[in-house]
Amino acid sequence: MRKNLFLSALLFAFVFVLLAAGCSKSSSTTPTAVDTLTPNGAQQTQTAQAQLPTATPTMTPNMTATEGVKQTQTAVAGLPAQTQTAVANVNATATAQANATATAQAQAQATTIAQAQETATTQAQQQATWYAQETLTALATATAQAQATQTAVAGQPAATQTALANANATATAQANATATAIAQSLGTISGTVTLPGTKPGENYQVIIVKNLQDVSNNSSSIQISGILGTNTSIPYTVNNVPAGTYFVLAATMPSNGAPVAGDYVGICGATYPSFPSSPNVVVTANSTITANITTVAVSNQVSGTIYLPSAIVTAAIPYQVMIYTSQQAFVDGNPMNTDQGTMGGTGGVITNDISASYTVPLLLPGTYYIEVWVDVNGGQDIEAGDYTYSGPIQVGNPIVNINKDINLTNSNVQP
Repeated sequence: MRKNLFLSALLFAFVFVLLAAGCSKSSSTTPTAVDTLTPNGAQQTQTAQAQLPTATPTMTPNMTATEGVKQTQTAVAGLPAQTQTAVANVNATATAQANATATAQAQAQATTIAQAQETATTQAQQQATWYAQETLTALATATAQAQATQTAVAGQPAATQTALANANATATAQANATATAIAQSLGTISGTVTLPGTKPGENYQVIIVKNLQDVSNNSSSIQISGILGTNTSIPYTVNNVPAGTYFVLAATMPSNGAPVAGDYVGICGATYPSFPSSPNVVVTANSTITANITTVAVSNQVSGTIYLPSAIVTAAIPYQVMIYTSQQAFVDGNPMNTDQGTMGGTGGVITNDISASYTVPLLLPGTYYIEVWVDVNGGQDIEAGDYTYSGPIQVGNPIVNINKDINLTNSNVQP
């Protein structure tokens, strides 16, 4: 009987082991809760990708984008709800990023186009104004001459009037022929101005002149100007330039004056602070001349100290230092002339000292005049008792720094 009990117990244990093994095997095939997403976006995406069907949609060469989208939507529709949400979130993020990128690109492109259109419009208006002024001046001169001639001829004998009429006809024909020849001899100058950096909001000018002194005198010069954006490359074109030989310069400057230290200056055919010794851009009939300009930051300057003859200052008084292409006349009751031929300047106040330092950038080689005015009376106009000074200054080629101290004496007192 003990033997039978032992066998029964052994059989019972064997059956228990089999049942336990079967349960363990069954548990290994039970699906886990894979559709429970964590807050982490990367884990959500990985989970969603893991649950995608093995037969994912495939775009064929003949399949339209709409068909591809439909097939993808059909595939996603069979996924668990949380997976569909994760896929939708990923798609929404990608769409938002794409829209933001497209908007930024469109805005940047619109800004660039607007700047280009503004520059082109400004250049066209300036050229049209320049030629219109030249034409009006010529017409006014011709009209005045014709009126004077008619008045003089009216009192002459008939034979004299006939002779004068013939002479006028000949002169008119010659003038027309000359005008036609000039019109046929026009050319074009175009190129690119390259800046070493950006100066958003500052002005720039491209200046075409026969002589460097004409830059300040505004004599027979063609100027193209505009406002800088974030661009460091400025294309320009000047049409209808009379045949001849020119300097072509470019410069940046504040909106209210000439270039200052740190602004960019350049000239075709040389690198600042050197300049060509003679005009080097040759325009011929019906030609297009390329005149590229690389600008450099202005660093050369004339600087020094203004010394008063004695400690006359009891309160802060203003002073001005200007550089001109011609010598100025200090006239009582007038401010210092800053309109014609100015190459730039500086100013400040003298306090209880008898001196003041000044610095003015040097832009072009040539002979200039340095003018000083100390407004002792504080009247903002030149008056008796103020100190004034005028003296020549020679700027070489290439430009180098110049030191010039100015000692004011009693002979500098304005009468």
